[in-house]
Amino acid sequence: MGLQSSWSAIDYGYGTINDVIIYFTVLSSGMLYKIVKSPKNFLYWIVLALSTAAIILSGSRGGYLSWAVLLIAFYIILVVYGKKAQVIFATILVLAVVGLGIYRLDIAKIFYENFVQGGIRELDAFSSGRITLYKNAWETFKQYPYFGAGWTYKLQEGNTDRIQIYHSTIFHTLAISGIAGAVAVAFFVIIAFIILLKKMNLKVAFLGLTWVVTMLHGLVDNTVHMIIFTLLTIFMFTAIQREEEISSDEKKQEFYDFLFIDQL
Repeated sequence: MGLQSSWSAIDYGYGTINDVIIYFTVLSSGMLYKIVKSPKNFLYWIVLALSTAAIILSGSRGGYLSWAVLLIAFYIILVVYGKKAQVIFATILVLAVVGLGIYRLDIAKIFYENFVQGGIRELDAFSSGRITLYKNAWETFKQYPYFGAGWTYKLQEGNTDRIQIYHSTIFHTLAISGIAGAVAVAFFVIIAFIILLKKMNLKVAFLGLTWVVTMLHGLVDNTVHMIIFTLLTIFMFTAIQREEEISSDEKKQEFYDFLFIDQL
């Protein structure tokens, strides 16, 4: 049921399956970092395998795309910073998955049909009605170009308990907050990238990678306007801002431990 309907009938209390996948993705940086930094501990690979399986079984097509980008980027980082054994192991896993897909075309066909949902010629149907939503968002923006129509301007069709979500950070921003909101979001993204580049190291690279991937996912879903995602982003960039201080404290602690052990 989940793979065919993307678990759309389930109310999680904090968003749809796409929202859950976005939260899950942005929190996956620690797992990926530990794989690179702990080459002898293959338990983290099991966690990654289970996480990837959860994404696949979720039926979230946005999740498929975002995790495809995430895993490709992770493989590149692994080649650059990982150990030879890790690269070989990752390559074997990739070949095994591809081989399984070729051997069991019936299984591969299920995932393909779920992704295309009957075909890609009709773009609106393929995108689950997103083209219509984007057109509606644009019309709303044209009516209220400067500050938008506000969050509660329109309720979701057929569901009066839910406001209209336009499933795109860009179009949703234009519809609810207009030019002013678009400028604010653009400013936020620019500052975020400046912080990432200024503080760049391996830890920050993984944090930045998962954040960038979720922002790309946000082109076809909401991210910036999701409360939980916003809170996670605040925590993440607070950690990045303090990364040098934390690393310095860790080095001091290691030095003190060395002195203590040496005296013993």
